[in-house]
Amino acid sequence: TIHYLGESTMQRRTEFGTDHIHPVACSPALERFTVSASAHSQTQTIQAVKVCAPTAGNDKQDCTVTLCDTPGFEDTEGAEVDIANAYSIAKATRMCQSV
Repeated sequence: TIHYLGESTMQRRTEFGTDHIHPVACSPALERFTVSASAHSQTQTIQAVKVCAPTAGNDKQDCTVTLCDTPGFEDTEGAEVDIANAYSIAKATRMCQSV
């Protein structure tokens, strides 16, 4: 989702026997965000990136939004990790100026 919102070019491919949408071209700021069709979460901690979203402002000077990639839920790490992820996401959300 972060690649889609960050306007990466996406392409369908098969990975681990599953159809998957994968970024094939993205801005340098999004290169560190990994994508996989695997059930194992690729994101271990909350990661943020600022991108220009044309609908965020009336001109290019006021178009920056911050996108956050968060760990997934119900992956292979278990319920304890899900609880820790939920706590971290809630804490990060409370620190935001707006959501």
